[in-house]
Amino acid sequence: MVQVPDGIDFDGDTAYVLFGIAGKADEHLEVLGRIAEFCADENNVDRLRRATTAQEVLDLINA
Repeated sequence: MVQVPDGIDFDGDTAYVLFGIAGKADEHLEVLGRIAEFCADENNVDRLRRATTAQEVLDLINA
C-alpha cells in the first residue's frame, strides 16, 4: 500500500491510496475482495490516507 496524501489524478478520478497485490493461483482474489469492500466506504479510504504507522493500517483493514 502506498499513501498519496495529495492524490494522483487518473483521468479525472483522484486516488489517495494505491495497493499492489500478488499471489499464487487465485489466493489474491480474497485479499483484493477485502480491500475493495473496505475501500467502498470513502471514510475508510480517508482513514488509510491519514494513517501514520503500518500497525494503524493493519488495524483499520483487519477491523
